[in-house]
Amino acid sequence: MSTVITRERLSFWVGDKEYVEIEIPEALRDAVNTILDYTESYETPEQAALDAILEAAFDSGEVEPIVLVALVKAWTEGEAVKVGELRSYNGTVYKAIQAHTTQDDWKPPDTPALWTVYNKTSEGGEIDDWVQPAGAHDAYNTGDRVRFEGAIYESLIDGNVWSPADYPAGWKLIEEE
Repeated sequence: MSTVITRERLSFWVGDKEYVEIEIPEALRDAVNTILDYTESYETPEQAALDAILEAAFDSGEVEPIVLVALVKAWTEGEAVKVGELRSYNGTVYKAIQAHTTQDDWKPPDTPALWTVYNKTSEGGEIDDWVQPAGAHDAYNTGDRVRFEGAIYESLIDGNVWSPADYPAGWKLIEEE
């Protein structure tokens, strides 16, 4: 007995005898479509739920990065990934910054145009001093926080290679120390 959700209808068993079908109201279909689009990239609903829970827990500071590496789905060759999906590779968690199908010569550390290190300092984690990025592979992304000239800043854009002094529009002042 299982629950089935389509873009128009929710079907499930109540107890072991009564089968219920509910039509999803038109006003809720956009939300249902968003959820289904998100979960279609996963092999199982459990993996989709685990990834969502882990990301929320890590964002809150409740999960240490080393634990996240062990729990995030491992990078594999031949998998279609969407923007924002997390994968672990050689002890590091990466976030997809372009939708693509993985291939052997496109491993996360070798393809900064496709992957960025998942660095969620926005909620929890330790805040490092700002360091000039060498390129897209180590650029700051939306939500990353840095310490710069006695203050803490949060990046407002992905691919941020500028300091808060060089491009103030790319940073939000969080607190002065």
